[in-house]
Amino acid sequence: RKAMSHGFSFTGNFVWSHSLGDLLNSSDQTATYQWFTQRNGHLNYGPSPFDHRFAWNSFWTYELPVGKGKALNVANPILDRVVGGWTLGGVEQISTGAPAILSSGRDTVNNLSQSGVVFGSGLTLNQLQKDLSTIPNMNQVVGGNLVGSISSIVQSNGISNPTYYGPASTPGVFSSLSYIYGNTTFTYNMSLSKEARIKERLRMGFRVEAINVLNHPFFSLGSTSVTANTFGQISSASGNRTVLLRAFMSF
Repeated sequence: RKAMSHGFSFTGNFVWSHSLGDLLNSSDQTATYQWFTQRNGHLNYGPSPFDHRFAWNSFWTYELPVGKGKALNVANPILDRVVGGWTLGGVEQISTGAPAILSSGRDTVNNLSQSGVVFGSGLTLNQLQKDLSTIPNMNQVVGGNLVGSISSIVQSNGISNPTYYGPASTPGVFSSLSYIYGNTTFTYNMSLSKEARIKERLRMGFRVEAINVLNHPFFSLGSTSVTANTFGQISSASGNRTVLLRAFMSF
């Protein structure tokens, strides 16, 4: 944290964490979530829905050195009200993605849960994560969706090749219960504001806020469904720039 000096102040924090537990459903507030099987509660032990490994947040303001008595002095009181007293601000947030368990869509043990997925031919969870989060060609669109870097592990019909990645299918057996993480998000917001005195008891202020000022899109992971022909397709994105204009008067 940097205290205000020369018109500049800054506050930042960094979080490194690892949250483990046996609760997968972050929206369940009524304790209805159940273990996959009462015989082995450890199957459900893993990262919680809040397991964001790294997070960075910062907040800063900078009073521009323009105006009466500042580095770029403006003596004219009318001009000072127009060009002086502006403050630039920013909020930056970087956060790694939340976890989700890979689903086979097959109930080989009971009707409470799916039974996991199977990896083969040298494919690893880390490699699958990379393939699903990488878009090799931004012009490669299938059915209105972008496609991840999955050409080597997908069949011609769009379904994942079970030689590399497929659903567990052995009756009565749980296979690998693997967790995959969403993409890291970067958010950069900025503001420009000022407040000017019109009369002794009358003040007017202006503020411009730009959410995601760089207009940077953030894509979700490609589909992890092992039995659907949408495997690897990236169907959603976020990150549109939003600009807010605000004026106020206080008296």
